[in-house]
Amino acid sequence: MVGCPTVREPDGLARSSRNERLDPAARAAGLALYRALRAGEAAIEAGATSPEAVEAAMAEVAASEPAVRVDYLVVRDPATLAPLRTLPAGGEVRLLGALRVGGVRLIDNLAATVPGGPGSSGGGHGGAAGLGGKERGRGPGRRGGWARRALGSGPVEGEGA
Repeated sequence: MVGCPTVREPDGLARSSRNERLDPAARAAGLALYRALRAGEAAIEAGATSPEAVEAAMAEVAASEPAVRVDYLVVRDPATLAPLRTLPAGGEVRLLGALRVGGVRLIDNLAATVPGGPGSSGGGHGGAAGLGGKERGRGPGRRGGWARRALGSGPVEGEGA
């Protein structure tokens, strides 16, 4: 897997051809995904000690938007996308999310640095990174495939494997 920067719209929504299918209200609701990922990052920066605590912070933000249905909001190993038992002090994690709004499935991810390692500055790096072209509709991550395979779920209705 090769990471690349996530290209974002000015409002923070990850750029995707799927965004064109969102009406203004659905687009506004879809921003809950980015807000949820940022809440996970903030929980890590504030000292959350477990993936479950970070996932709960993300879920709380997503739940505040009644127009969305969450597929997943999870913390994963950035290299393998495997679940984590603990947050690696001074290491990186990947926050992954998918939700549905207005009949459109939105996916996004955010890198976060866990405070506490040698030379740690005590905060997340604040940047986002993409999964190999998913925002441009090309490559293996085109439909969230890497995340879906790492999470152990099959294709979503209307999507290929």
